[in-house]
Amino acid sequence: MIPSLLKPLLAASLALVTSPLLFAQAPVDFSGDLMPFIDQAGCSTAACHGAETGRGGLRLSLFGAYPDEDHERFVRDFGGRRVNFVEPAKSLLLQKVSGQMPHAGGAPFPPSSPAYKKLFEWIQGGAPYDLRPEHRLTAIQASPSAKNLTNGEALKLIVLARFADQGTADVSGFARFTSSDPRIAGVDAKGVVRAFAPGEAIITAAYRREFAVVRVTIPRPRTAPWPEYRGSNEIDKLVRKNLRRLGIPPVGPAPDAVFLRRAFLALTGVLPGPEEARAFLESRAPDKRAKLVDELLSRDAFADFWTLKWADLLRIKAEFPSNLWPNAVQAYHRWVKDSIKTNLPYDAFAKALLTANGSDFRDPPANYFRAFLSRDPGRIVESTSLLFMGVRLECARCHAHPSAPIQFRDLLGMGAAFSQVAYKRTGEWKEEIVYTDFKRQYRHPRDAALVPPVMLDGTRLQAAADTDLRLAFSEWLCTPKNPYFTRNIANRVWAWVMGRGIIHPVDDLRPTNPPENEDLLRALEEDLVRHHYDLRHLFRTIALSEAFQADSRSPEGNPIDARHFSRFTTRRLDAEVLIDAVNLITGTSESYQSQIPEPFTFLPEGQRAVDIADGSIDSPFLQMFGRPARDTSYEMERNSEISLRQILHFLNSDHINRKMAGPRIARLAKGDKAPEALVDEVYLTVLSRFPDAAERGLALHYLGEGGAIDKGFVKKAEPVQDLVWALLNTKEFLFLH
Repeated sequence: MIPSLLKPLLAASLALVTSPLLFAQAPVDFSGDLMPFIDQAGCSTAACHGAETGRGGLRLSLFGAYPDEDHERFVRDFGGRRVNFVEPAKSLLLQKVSGQMPHAGGAPFPPSSPAYKKLFEWIQGGAPYDLRPEHRLTAIQASPSAKNLTNGEALKLIVLARFADQGTADVSGFARFTSSDPRIAGVDAKGVVRAFAPGEAIITAAYRREFAVVRVTIPRPRTAPWPEYRGSNEIDKLVRKNLRRLGIPPVGPAPDAVFLRRAFLALTGVLPGPEEARAFLESRAPDKRAKLVDELLSRDAFADFWTLKWADLLRIKAEFPSNLWPNAVQAYHRWVKDSIKTNLPYDAFAKALLTANGSDFRDPPANYFRAFLSRDPGRIVESTSLLFMGVRLECARCHAHPSAPIQFRDLLGMGAAFSQVAYKRTGEWKEEIVYTDFKRQYRHPRDAALVPPVMLDGTRLQAAADTDLRLAFSEWLCTPKNPYFTRNIANRVWAWVMGRGIIHPVDDLRPTNPPENEDLLRALEEDLVRHHYDLRHLFRTIALSEAFQADSRSPEGNPIDARHFSRFTTRRLDAEVLIDAVNLITGTSESYQSQIPEPFTFLPEGQRAVDIADGSIDSPFLQMFGRPARDTSYEMERNSEISLRQILHFLNSDHINRKMAGPRIARLAKGDKAPEALVDEVYLTVLSRFPDAAERGLALHYLGEGGAIDKGFVKKAEPVQDLVWALLNTKEFLFLH
């Protein structure tokens, strides 16, 4: 018989022996069993505990990117008081999420829910992290991967998770779904897609930091016969195939005058002269468009214009926030221009920059490594991946990428490739040498552990002790096998010429931002590789396509399509191109200034804005019309949007008004030209075309009313200035169309 005083002690002992802590039948772990519930409830979002500080003192990794760290914060932080192993039901964590204690996030896991039961069992089982490492998640698959729907139709998506042990599980109930365009196809929390309007949307499914996409297409109903295509350009075959899938007919070709102006501005950033315009428009040669493209690609203006584009992306700018100096800027700019003039293959161009050493004055590509605000290898690779891969790594510095499986360790692994880059001064003013220090190593900023150079695809760079890691990096990067390098530049060149990328934005390549036309982009990549990275050939191929030569206007019954290239995309002229065009038309010049009083910042009279090397040399006009500050390598730094301030500047500013009295307009009004001939000359000069009958009649009437016509000849300048001013204020002049 057991004494009564010993009964409580014995009962407690038996309770301990039979506790689930020791005899759990199916223990729950954190990474595999609880993370799906935490992710589904949104606990790791920026609006909740995934914020920088974290609500209520609980700071989780954003989007659940680092479950091992989250486990530590649940179990160890706050003195371990969030979990109660003796009485799991009294755990602070359980009481908060079930609503038994005040919780700003409400009660996402009520006591009757499966999530609450799992959380209870997890604490009861000792709160383990990962009991089944062989069951690690490797990928997810959304089904179907592509689907055509009709308006109003619904589709239920299924998401399967695949694990390292080859097992699979249906995780549709735990996946998060988003739509790239809810106006076309929306998706709810249960993965039900509903079609709302003709077009195409990408549905993204996310589960525990793995992503899958579903392409949902709602074709536009069409009863009219499909336009026949007889061309041979591979680009146009693939564009038309995609348009037919969407039910969007392509528009017809642009008139000669529109193509002429478009080709000049898109390829060289320069307006055609009136004589060039007249000759092209009056020519009856069947191959005149191809000949014009070839001629434009051989001009110095082509190199000047595309040097401007590369100068933006390479941040060619004296001093702040870069570390360049005006004479280094000039050398760097000249090297880029010479590379374009000589048609240096793109892979050689990239390698020359990425492996450069030497003086900033005498070895211009070395300035690639001097144009960064920070010389930390991680910062260098952020810009490098953005520029040459189209991948945004910088998100991972503070948190995991919200829609791509990129984490901080990826940023560090890529950055390690640039760990040997070093700098030293010389005795010459502002000269600096970029060199390779083979002893330098990249250390983790948190624990100082050595970081090996591991690329995004898992490739680990191998290099001998006295070999520059950048050589290995450039060999990994600049090959057709690299999933980013060729695709990035093919997409960029298409966007530069056509106004929009096949992947948009052009510097956001990731699985959850797929191409609008995968076959088209792949064809451009393959063509570029076949021609040994000859970018001029790629420009020519695109410029000779039906897509580039299409009209920018949509006929009645054709949707306004900017994503699938059924028509040419209209866009405002770049700031430098616009002011150069105004100066060319009026015969005037512009004043530019720099905060650095140095001989290399001096600009001669008549300097074209397109050819300004130094991004720190500026003007109010360039700032107003969106010239980039060249602080980053993002394409979006250049702002091509139209604003009310810009419109008012052209309408009534003293700046534009003074240019109307320029010498070229004065010469137009002098020469005893017949009124009809003068009107033609003005239109050819400003809009690169002849006026139509209504425009000619209106212009002649205005010149007569203004007293400019005397005895059949133009004798007065002011009405001519008004005519030029009126044309400069048209959308036809301000936009590339």
